[in-house]
Amino acid sequence: MAKRIPSLDGLRALSIILVVVSHSFSDLKHFADLGNLGVRMFFIISSFLIVGILSRDVDNGRFDLRKFYFKRIIRTFPAFYTYLMVLFISLYFFDLFDWDQLWRAPIYLENYHPRSHWNKIQWFVGHSWSLAVEEQFYLLISLVFLLFNNKWISKKTLLIIFCAVIVVTPIIRIAYFLIPQVPEVLRGSVHRSFETVADALAVGGLAYFFRQRIEKGMFF
Repeated sequence: MAKRIPSLDGLRALSIILVVVSHSFSDLKHFADLGNLGVRMFFIISSFLIVGILSRDVDNGRFDLRKFYFKRIIRTFPAFYTYLMVLFISLYFFDLFDWDQLWRAPIYLENYHPRSHWNKIQWFVGHSWSLAVEEQFYLLISLVFLLFNNKWISKKTLLIIFCAVIVVTPIIRIAYFLIPQVPEVLRGSVHRSFETVADALAVGGLAYFFRQRIEKGMFF
């Protein structure tokens, strides 16, 4: 079993503080988007840990896609769907239920909820957009490692994929703003949709593979 990394707990705490401060003092967004920074830090940490788990499983010959999915489901589904169940019952009771505002959350698509469609009174599941990104990441990265485990792609190719994502993701963000034909569901979900935040996840993946160089301060 891999050793716990105390410094990551500190970074997690810092990312949470940034998000809380951002939501508590909204005027700060005029100077710095601390909430966005905090969430990106969390994505990097999460990717570092998940890529580490999958990489060690491949190295030790115990890669099992079903086992990986089962562990992810056990960690997230029970608490999340319990919250949704209580929320839906409460909203029905107070006659506040609006399925159009809530349907994305149960299927982990809240990160594709355009700002123009937001109803602040119904913003009870809006925070689940980051969880949606995580679940989408689990699905995609595990399939990439399935290819890696079966020797269909090499470690070099895996690293190239991470680097390509880091390069392409900012271009996608810019394109969504500049190209008029981009659908509102995409333009309105920039900084939350998977393809516009995937660079943070890719950074976490690269950080795992270059962790020893990073620990020694050797960045090049």
